[in-house]
Amino acid sequence: MEVAKVYKRGRYASRVRELVADFFLEEGIAAPGVLLSIKHVELPKRGVVIKVMVSVFPTKVTEEIEKTLHSLENKAALFLGDRIVMRRRPIVRFIMDHGEEHRERINELLRSDS
Repeated sequence: MEVAKVYKRGRYASRVRELVADFFLEEGIAAPGVLLSIKHVELPKRGVVIKVMVSVFPTKVTEEIEKTLHSLENKAALFLGDRIVMRRRPIVRFIMDHGEEHRERINELLRSDS
C-alpha cells in the first residue's frame, strides 16, 4: 500500500511540474535569453501548500524573476486548481534555488586562482 502511495505522489508531482511549466509559458515570465528550470516540486502530506523550487539562468536576473514569481503565486494556485482535482485549492509557493549562483561563484574563484 505504501509503495502505491509513493508512486501516486510521484505521478502527481510530475503533473504539477508540467502544469507549472505551462503556467510559466502562458504568463510569459522568462524574457528571451533567460532559462527557468523547475528543479523540484514538494507536495504536502497534509494540507495544500505546494512548494516549487525554481532555478534561473543567467543568475543576474534572479531577483527580478523572484519578485515576479512571488506576485503570481495566487494566479498559479488558480491555474493549478482549475486543472487538478483537489479537495481544496492549492497554495503555491515559489522558492528560488540559489545553487546555480554558488556554482558560478566557485567557477569564478577557480578561474581567478589559475
